[in-house]
Amino acid sequence: MKLSEIDLQKLLDDMHTFVGIIDLEGTLIFVNNSPVIVAGLVPSDVIGKPVWDCYWFSYQEEVRDLIKKDCANAILGQSTLNEVLVRMQDELVWVDFSIHPVFDEQGKVIHIVPEARVITERKQAQIALQKLNQELEHRVQRRTQELEEANTRLKAISEIDPLTTIFNRRMYERRLSENIAIATRAKHFLSLLMIDIDYFKDYNDNYGHNMGDIALKRVAETIRDALPRRADLAARFGGEEFVVLLPSTDLKGALITAEKIRLKIKSLAIRHKYSAVASVITASIGVASLHGDALNAADLLKQADASLYSAKHAGRDCCESLCNT
Repeated sequence: MKLSEIDLQKLLDDMHTFVGIIDLEGTLIFVNNSPVIVAGLVPSDVIGKPVWDCYWFSYQEEVRDLIKKDCANAILGQSTLNEVLVRMQDELVWVDFSIHPVFDEQGKVIHIVPEARVITERKQAQIALQKLNQELEHRVQRRTQELEEANTRLKAISEIDPLTTIFNRRMYERRLSENIAIATRAKHFLSLLMIDIDYFKDYNDNYGHNMGDIALKRVAETIRDALPRRADLAARFGGEEFVVLLPSTDLKGALITAEKIRLKIKSLAIRHKYSAVASVITASIGVASLHGDALNAADLLKQADASLYSAKHAGRDCCESLCNT
């Protein structure tokens, strides 16, 4: 059974999709009725006009240019599909717009068929979903950044002595391993200072722990500030003991730094009348310096500790080293 032109027109008019026919000049020669009625027009208002000048596209130059390009591609036998924002009855709507070539029996393009359907609800849902995904992505990025910053702060806190605010023993041990590895490869010296505040128990017992804490803070700051390079490290080893790591520093350089620290601690002039060596807080410092095959964490600490014991045995408030390097 063949459809009559009337039946075909009615079928097309009942569709929710705009369907038209364009000649090779881009002029509309047929449109179905339903979308035109929605726009408040009748077919005679648009037939005979270029499709890009019709009610949908005339207000938006970039859309007009896009439709012109699509029609040119259709003449070459290419179908196109675009989503465009157009105006209908003073309302902006999203339209799914496609253009298809129609060929004759010899394969030559004789007409162009445009189709369009309103997809505003779908597009709005898509845009809303994209915005939601962007917001979620932003939240994830922000949360990730916050976690990274929190981890950085936590790591910093875990490596800082809470009382003196210089590095703690954990940080010292980590840097010691790193410095030994570097010094071994480069065949450099690595020096270690062990610093002990003289007669600090007597200071705490007589002046109180609050004053003792204040004295520890001032001594720690002085040790840290006396170091000449950023690569050097000062850390609280425990109680009133401190350690200093001096990478690429031989025994002579380490003794110079140790003496500088000793003098600066003494120059703080923190009153200590219960000390058996001076009327102010002083420090004894043991110095060790190793390199090559002799360099390892255990021996470096052992020699620095033995040198500190030697400094105490020598009368305190001095720097000693038992190393021969």
